[in-house]
Amino acid sequence: MDINQLTTTINTKHLQLEQQISYLQQQLAQANGEEAYKLESDLKALAQVQHKLTKSRDLALRAHELQTNQAGKNHHKKRMLGIGLCVFSGLGLLALLIIVLTL
Repeated sequence: MDINQLTTTINTKHLQLEQQISYLQQQLAQANGEEAYKLESDLKALAQVQHKLTKSRDLALRAHELQTNQAGKNHHKKRMLGIGLCVFSGLGLLALLIIVLTL
């Protein structure tokens, strides 16, 4: 799953949780006694899940950012190695030409 799909899925779940929380808060306003206690417990559980979803999304984005940065660094290292090998080969060719022409 790519990062865009993952964040979209998490955002969708986050919105669904917000709707459930809103619905339970409306029910809580009309409830009393045992039912109110159960609704408060459910609201706390949903808030925890919502918080964990937020942390998961942030963690996934951070991991993607680190992976992207690492890939960029690896590309830069390979590019510099390629340039170095080209320069080295050019100097070697130049040295061979000098040797051949001086003989």
